[in-house]
Amino acid sequence: SKNYSKVEIKSTRPNLEKWFNHLLTVDMQQADEILDELQSAGELKVCKDYHLHRLQMMQQSKKFSTGKTCRYYTPISNIKSELRAALRYDKKELVEIDITNSLPFILSRLFTPIIENRNIKSNINKYIKDKDILLIYVKEISRKDDIIKYSRMVETGNLYYHLAAIWNNKLKLQHTIKTAKKKLNSILNQIPHQRDSREKAVLREEFPTLIEFCDYLYHSRVCTLYQHPLPLILQEIEANFILDEVCGELTDQYRDVPIYTLHDSVMTTYDHKDVVERVIKETGKNYFGVEPKIKITNHRKDSEEFEERSVNVFNIDLENLIAV
Repeated sequence: SKNYSKVEIKSTRPNLEKWFNHLLTVDMQQADEILDELQSAGELKVCKDYHLHRLQMMQQSKKFSTGKTCRYYTPISNIKSELRAALRYDKKELVEIDITNSLPFILSRLFTPIIENRNIKSNINKYIKDKDILLIYVKEISRKDDIIKYSRMVETGNLYYHLAAIWNNKLKLQHTIKTAKKKLNSILNQIPHQRDSREKAVLREEFPTLIEFCDYLYHSRVCTLYQHPLPLILQEIEANFILDEVCGELTDQYRDVPIYTLHDSVMTTYDHKDVVERVIKETGKNYFGVEPKIKITNHRKDSEEFEERSVNVFNIDLENLIAV
């Protein structure tokens, strides 16, 4: 069946689209060098000219759309992530301010009173048929030990460390932080009647209530939905927060700050990064009850080295990972 979250509809967000003007340019020499490095490392799945063509089209295209989960797609969404380092606005490099572990963070906040938030309830209502029963169920499990442990790991930024470590230790695998992140997303998307992957079986032992909650959501989905509702709910909450709350505040209060969105993040020029970071944190505290953790990157290769390192399970104290 068609992926519900990928179905796009025409969109208009003047406060975001106005920044796609003549001041947004690409340093083609830098882009060429980035692609040469990726090609030498064997990390280009398609030819270099294809990516250069997409960059050139980005400067000409004015196509904007919104997915069914309200994710917003712009010309920047269609270029390879490493090439964002070559973007300029008014000749200034762009930096990205994003919410660390955005979807796991939002999932952890569903076990708190913010699930009663009018906007969040509206996001959930589209996909779940027994909303009142869901709220009762969430209250019952919110103080379970493994839910508290999961939420604490998300808040301290140790979740992917922990997952990579336990999977590598118990299953003799070689997960990195990056692959652990991908695997967790895959597990949360998995429908319950499919056989658990090896990693999901370990995760079910580690966080039994969390996995039961994910399974419960699938069985409580509206009858017209054929995929797991959890990623759809999380994406829609994320989109509402970034596009309406954060960008709404930036547009109202800081009209000279250029903003470009990428699902869980906002890109701007370096001289405005502190303003954007502050707005995300302050808005996040009001919306989610706590400040989200923030990561700032300019997409250069060295900024991703940390996530690529394999986790050495013999040098990690798993108990210390969950300490506040």
